Amino acid sequence: FDFWIMVVSFVQLLLGFFSTTVANLTSLKVFRSLRALRSLRSVSAVRRLRVIVTALLKSLRRNVLDIIALLLMAMFIFAIVGYYLFGEGSQNESEYFGTFAKSFMSMFILVTAEGWTEIQRELTDNGYVGSEWF
Repeated sequence: FDFWIMVVSFVQLLLGFFSTTVANLTSLKVFRSLRALRSLRSVSAVRRLRVIVTALLKSLRRNVLDIIALLLMAMFIFAIVGYYLFGEGSQNESEYFGTFAKSFMSMFILVTAEGWTEIQRELTDNGYVGSEWF
């Protein structure tokens, strides 16, 4: 495995010297980046390191799924609250809270903090004073 990664690296290096158009082969760059995985071979060689990595993977597998489930449950509850507060029965159909699906997507946007200012601007423009606390 290591031998082939090194051969691909040298081939890409030689192609880069002789031709400018062939040097941008992304597939060769992927193989070249696999060289970083060679350091994982030390995990199998050192017993104590293998125990630590195994414990870390087991704890991640158990705890991360619990955290994701808890986050989805909280998003579900707040999507329902947002739908009833800002979407249903409002004077105009809300772009972000008009349906439950839109409301859940808005919660995802708010959790990731990507584009939350547009949601807040629409709520403020529609007269929902204090919506920042929601």
